[in-house]
Amino acid sequence: MGVRAISAPREWAAGLVVPVLSLGAAAGVGFLTARSQYLAVAAVAAAVGLALIARDAARLAVVAVPGVLLIARAPGLGISLTDLLTAAAGAAAFAAGAHRELQPAAKKLWTAFALYLGLLLGTIVANHTVRSDLEWFHRIAIVGGGVLAGAWIVRRGLTRMALRLLVVAMSTLGAVAIATTLTSGFAPAYPWIYHKNYAGSVFATTLLVLLAASGRLEWHVRLTRLAVVLLGGGLLATQSRGAMLALAAGGLVWFVRTTPDKRRRTGAVVALGVIAFVVVAGMSLRSQIQDNDQHNSIHHREEIRGAAISLWEADRMTGAGLRYWNIPPYVGTYTQPNDTPTEALAESGIPGLIGFVVFVVGALLALARARGDLALAALCVLSARFFHGLFDIYWVGGTTTLVWLIAGMGLAGIARPPSSEPPSSAAPARGEARTGRGAPA
Repeated sequence: MGVRAISAPREWAAGLVVPVLSLGAAAGVGFLTARSQYLAVAAVAAAVGLALIARDAARLAVVAVPGVLLIARAPGLGISLTDLLTAAAGAAAFAAGAHRELQPAAKKLWTAFALYLGLLLGTIVANHTVRSDLEWFHRIAIVGGGVLAGAWIVRRGLTRMALRLLVVAMSTLGAVAIATTLTSGFAPAYPWIYHKNYAGSVFATTLLVLLAASGRLEWHVRLTRLAVVLLGGGLLATQSRGAMLALAAGGLVWFVRTTPDKRRRTGAVVALGVIAFVVVAGMSLRSQIQDNDQHNSIHHREEIRGAAISLWEADRMTGAGLRYWNIPPYVGTYTQPNDTPTEALAESGIPGLIGFVVFVVGALLALARARGDLALAALCVLSARFFHGLFDIYWVGGTTTLVWLIAGMGLAGIARPPSSEPPSSAAPARGEARTGRGAPA
């Protein structure tokens, strides 16, 4: 089936969908707000998303980018809305042939990821449950679905739209985080329904995208500066040490990999920002260590880690199973480890940890060999997210999904217009013309 057959319903149908969905959303907002503010926001977001998708199915992938904020569970399914959206976008992208449009470097990623999934089969067989099976497919959806959806965005010339939606959504959340901490005596911000570490992670990821590929948004530099202030302020408001250190790691990757010209123009500002975030994170960590509170987050994390290591030592080769903390007899007794190496060992033993390390190295090598500013942005956010995984949970729908959506954009080939357009119109797609995929912006 061709791309156009998937992505272009009849105009009259699209014309009906937009007003009908708009009226339905407007009518339901008042009712939903009375029950749940989050449901009201999700209903409006769904209506807008469906209206966009009605004109081009590739916009399903575009909606999936800010859709990483839809972390609520789908009723009756037990999985998050962002996971459903990413899986659907990835499946549609695969049907449209997005997997054939990736840069050659993507083969390293797929090979490393396949090896990782294969090494998880030992724990799935030894500790078989429906929950572990679903988690195996969940990780495929996060990585595979995210990469394919991100690549589809670039191939359809929708990069600018996707990144603008991302920056606007996360900047809005950043403003809420700033307001939250200012009105709570500078306590760590939990904006809306989001945990501080979740919010901190998406702020750091979006900041790195702006650092490496802000030219893709094609808007005034003042808007970019405003977004940086809101995102940076939001990150500080969350007081998420892991996210701050992750941003520093991603900024270091950018500094090493960017062009000499950009390093001269903005390197000093980036270095000052990185140092500031590292200092704030270090001061916060030092304060918790010195207060010697047995109930603070550091001691709590150490208790969880110790329990997970003890569980792994009972079976070093297969572990206790994927997401064992939600499966009898471990549910209620064990908590999910707060660092990826410990989680990998407890879940899947030594083979699982080896597989994850291979996966990390393969993914980073793939993006290091890919071309373009989006590939650099993807390398930065992927490095930051893996580094963050040393201090926090990695396999989380939303924060990790966003990183793989950006990775898919970075691994996409050179953008071209829709195949249904006449050859005479084969100019670079809008949003891609200024920079191209062959050179940095």
